[in-house]
Amino acid sequence: MRYYLILLSGILLSTNNSYAQKSGDSLDSNLSIIIDRMVKTGEKPYSIIQTLKVEDRPDLLVPLLSKYDTINNSIVQQKVFECYHDYGIKSPDIKFRQKMVLKLLSGCSDTVDKSYACGTNLNYLKKFATADFNEKSKSIIRGKIIASKKYIGDFSLIAGMLSLNDMMSIVEELSMKNDKDVQFKLALARMGNDKALNELYYFFKSLSINERLMNYEEDLMYVKQPKILQLIIEDLYSEEYYSVLEEGAKNPIIYKYNQYALFILSKVIEGFPLKANYAKSYTNKEVEIARMWIKQNGKYKIIKNVF
Repeated sequence: MRYYLILLSGILLSTNNSYAQKSGDSLDSNLSIIIDRMVKTGEKPYSIIQTLKVEDRPDLLVPLLSKYDTINNSIVQQKVFECYHDYGIKSPDIKFRQKMVLKLLSGCSDTVDKSYACGTNLNYLKKFATADFNEKSKSIIRGKIIASKKYIGDFSLIAGMLSLNDMMSIVEELSMKNDKDVQFKLALARMGNDKALNELYYFFKSLSINERLMNYEEDLMYVKQPKILQLIIEDLYSEEYYSVLEEGAKNPIIYKYNQYALFILSKVIEGFPLKANYAKSYTNKEVEIARMWIKQNGKYKIIKNVF
């Protein structure tokens, strides 16, 4: 009886291995068809992962994607690197996320025909947390800032997020050479460079509340320094507003700027009592809650582990 159980177990194991191999072969073939179609027709699937129905199987798809990383086709590169982002950003495994960050960085080559996806990849990288960048990733970013001819501003912003302050002098040089490019000043301010921080502070302060909050929201959220946040806190106490009269409406809709300030603070202050409302539609009571919390928590902690 024991012999037959062992024999049956062996048959089942063999069958499962055979199925897994066939499944892998089938996936590889289907992926090849999708890639070939993109190359020949320019047809772009909404998502390679969803098309192949492998949302929960990065272990199957990621090894198959590698051979397409540097294919000389912009659509293919963009969709392949999209997979690395989509898998990485959802994974609870930090080692895997770090691996996907390295994959995204590998798409930023100074060889033009092999870096179609770099701009998109940099936007993807900004969605990862600081812990997702290991020492190898940081070393690559340092190298890009020193030697790359493309996207240096974006790499500098990521260096600022990662507190790569050893790069400060190089970013300062780049800022002086590219005085009109605010990316370098933002990166320096995030690193705590006093000169850049003061320049940005007085620039933002010189703007109207409308210009500051409506045109520079992302920059204000990126710097993550108390000096800049103090401006936003002042805006939280503002009662200024703008109005919009929509077509067919009798009365204009009122939008208060303190709603925009509240949104920024909810994104960058740890333990803030209100969640980020992307519609920027807070009640008067919520505005008062935020104001009272700020008043009672002068020594708030800034969230710095994200872009």
